[in-house]
Amino acid sequence: MSDICLSPSLSSSHGFFDTPDTHSLSYDLVPIFSQSKTSSNSDILYPSPWYWVDMVQYDAARDVPWAEKQDKLYWRGSTTGGFGSGGNWKKHHRQRFVDTMNGNSSAFVLSRRHETKRGWEVETVRRGDYRELVDMSFTRVVQCEQSDCDSQAAYFDVQRPVSQQDGWSSKFLLDMDGNAFSGRFYALLRSTSLTFKFAVFREWHNEWVKPWVHYIPLSLQGKEWLEVVRYFSDGKIADTQANEIAAQSSDWANMSLRREDMETWFFRLLLE
Repeated sequence: MSDICLSPSLSSSHGFFDTPDTHSLSYDLVPIFSQSKTSSNSDILYPSPWYWVDMVQYDAARDVPWAEKQDKLYWRGSTTGGFGSGGNWKKHHRQRFVDTMNGNSSAFVLSRRHETKRGWEVETVRRGDYRELVDMSFTRVVQCEQSDCDSQAAYFDVQRPVSQQDGWSSKFLLDMDGNAFSGRFYALLRSTSLTFKFAVFREWHNEWVKPWVHYIPLSLQGKEWLEVVRYFSDGKIADTQANEIAAQSSDWANMSLRREDMETWFFRLLLE
């Protein structure tokens, strides 16, 4: 999902490959230590201090039982990910995701139109018919020329900033790249909600945290975004599967993504 060589369209659909807010390259063979990188970079990854100091915290006391959560994909954030100028923000990944999921364009879902027949059929629907499954908004418009900032503020329904703890009332939580990794992934994994991940940036834990076991990976193109949310909110079997993955991710994060795990990794990295 995060191999950028398989998605040449990223040059026109992801802010980092269009107009990154900050970015520098070295063509010399020197060790570069980074908190995240794309699949084509050779940076040496180390655990981010952002996670170590719990910049985005998970307050278990404010979480709610799975049965009391809402069947929604929840996200709040700012328009980071690229620098907006000349209207190019329409090609940036955060804007594209929020606009697509809140829009009324057509989307594909799988349905069983005939109960007596095996298999599934692809059906074209309007996204607006499933709007109750989406709760996504920007809370700040940043990293843009004034004209582009004004355009985005007028285009999007910008909401007031809220606490990350407000998200625990939703069953589905989105982790999405900003200028690099989002920094909220661990808090989402520790919660009792199911994490969906839309990202090209890889982190030190990439081989430890597994898609479909600890989180739900989303493609960079977006054809399945609505269908994945619809599937996990449709019926008892899918709801049970979602709850099980959410529980697995919480257990794994509390066991393997602790401060001592990050310290051990960093120490071994320095030894090598």
